[in-house]
Amino acid sequence: ASEQYLKALQYDVTNYKALNNLASCYINLGDYSTAVHFSGRSAWHADQQQAGFTKAHIRKAEALGALKQHKYACESYKTVLRSLKKPMAPLNNPEADKQKEEANSLYRQGNWAEAAAHYGLAIGHEGPRACLLLG
Repeated sequence: ASEQYLKALQYDVTNYKALNNLASCYINLGDYSTAVHFSGRSAWHADQQQAGFTKAHIRKAEALGALKQHKYACESYKTVLRSLKKPMAPLNNPEADKQKEEANSLYRQGNWAEAAAHYGLAIGHEGPRACLLLG
């Protein structure tokens, strides 16, 4: 699959969907550094085209989290949170739910940095499945 996405990029280096799918391939291969590179390029091109494509930021955060670069993963999640029109759905985990409720309150107050930190804690309690709730 990665070969096909690379071919697509030969025709259009700004194809943020191909870049994002390529990042997904590298995540599946466990090559998180390369995934960060391609998801970052995807996010940048999507933002430049005002595409509202949050998947690239989520994928970048996932790869950064796998690399234990939580501060930078949080920055990517903050970008996603700023674009959301409503808070996340329940996580069905008491500690995660507690963190999510605190995050929702902070989000409504416009304190996005603190909200993102609490969403990150909620995701930490829930694991990778929580990333699906942001998509």
